[in-house]
Amino acid sequence: YLAAFGPNDDVALVIKDFGLGGFYRMVSYREKILEIKRRRNVPEIIYTDADMATWQLIALYRSCDCFAFPYRGEGFGMPMLEAMACGLPVIASRVMGNEELVCHGETGLLFDLSHPTDLVASIIELATNSSTRRKMAACARETVIIRYSWRAAARSYATLFQ
Repeated sequence: YLAAFGPNDDVALVIKDFGLGGFYRMVSYREKILEIKRRRNVPEIIYTDADMATWQLIALYRSCDCFAFPYRGEGFGMPMLEAMACGLPVIASRVMGNEELVCHGETGLLFDLSHPTDLVASIIELATNSSTRRKMAACARETVIIRYSWRAAARSYATLFQ
């Protein structure tokens, strides 16, 4: 992000951290992020570690243009599904689990963790190509409704028990 954009670009990196409480209390990058924000000539970074009600988290997702999920591993990827349900294309690392949720080129973009420049290229692509971003966003939302909604889960269980 810092390499791809400057302070005059119409972008903002929004980081929602879990803060120092709970499961992730030992892995917060709060101080590092705040130090970067204090530098001159960096693109906008919005950082929050506030607890949020569901409606606030939905509003945060909907205020964004895409969702980046550059994790090395994730059990299920609920944040990706939440973002997709809010109509966001997802940029995710190509690791087990993420590939199940994100269809490269349709609901978002996948990148190889060993090539960080691919993450940067994906961010640039979605930041600068609104048509692609809108198509992926619509497909992402539709995918969640069809495959991951409560209605879809109920249909799967009904089929399983028949």
